[in-house]
Amino acid sequence: MTPGQGKWLATLTVLAALVSAAVAVLEFMREPTPPTTGSYDADPETEDDQPYVPPEPEVPACPGNFKWQAKTSRCERKESIAAKTFSIRLSERVSSVAGRIDFYLNQERRPGADAQGYAMYTNRRGAVQVVIPVMLGNREVGNGFRTVIFSAPDGGICSIDRLPETTGHLQRMRVAYSVQLADCAGSNTSCSARLDQNQPYLNVTTRALVATIAPTC
Repeated sequence: MTPGQGKWLATLTVLAALVSAAVAVLEFMREPTPPTTGSYDADPETEDDQPYVPPEPEVPACPGNFKWQAKTSRCERKESIAAKTFSIRLSERVSSVAGRIDFYLNQERRPGADAQGYAMYTNRRGAVQVVIPVMLGNREVGNGFRTVIFSAPDGGICSIDRLPETTGHLQRMRVAYSVQLADCAGSNTSCSARLDQNQPYLNVTTRALVATIAPTC
């Protein structure tokens, strides 16, 4: 090989090396950029894509035999009030039944009135009192009959099912529920009333009721 041919061969070798290097750079630039975290085999659904499930609310502990009621957000229980029958002596005979059965909750209506003529009450948590004014026209002839029909020792009476709530004057008099005696003489499901034909008595029955009791109403 002549000196000129050797020089030409060396030049070709350098050019070939440069071409190989350029091809390698181009191949490297074509490769995808690897992920910074994880791998291509990872589950595409990450924790951020999961629906949020709120934790179960903590149920407060209730005392005794009360149970937590989410609807009212308090500890409660239901309890039956047994049917009661009263024989009310009238100051004079009447030919028809008129008056009311008034239900007081957690208090008692006391007989009479104070010096200003206002009704008087005594707080009694857990009590259900009935007051039955029997009327003849504008006069009461039932001698102000009143009695406690139920008492809960461990809570207050929040409500009684299926009794009509009061409004207006009766509500201001702290009467929680009231039923007309005339309705008791009919098909009312919460009471019955019947005049004793031989004696001046009115027989009144309050049928079984269901009360809601709670430590705090």
